[in-house]
Amino acid sequence: EWYEQQFRPLLQEGRPEDLARTVCEHIAEQHAKAFEPLPADAEILVTGGGAFHTFLIQKMSEKSKRRLAIPEEGLVNFKEAIVFAFLGALNYWGRVNVFDSATGSVRQHIGGATYRGL
Repeated sequence: EWYEQQFRPLLQEGRPEDLARTVCEHIAEQHAKAFEPLPADAEILVTGGGAFHTFLIQKMSEKSKRRLAIPEEGLVNFKEAIVFAFLGALNYWGRVNVFDSATGSVRQHIGGATYRGL
């Protein structure tokens, strides 16, 4: 909702390359702020598609004093599948897989559904 109301309108005007740079700078700045409370020798694990975005990684490295660690390509590529498999396993076991502290949900709960074949 915040993205749709606040951020997306900012991306409607301007040259695509300028907008892309602005977004990268913003992401790097926000990450650097989030890393500030961590110990100076903390190593930050970077995964997901952004791990392959060399300009973004460069900006994050410049803005943060923490070391960025990018795992092997296979882990980066399959992280989302691994995470969703884990969320599915938690659902199957009847364990909470949506945490209010992480998602902003009004309560912790079990998200998703399990469907079994015939």
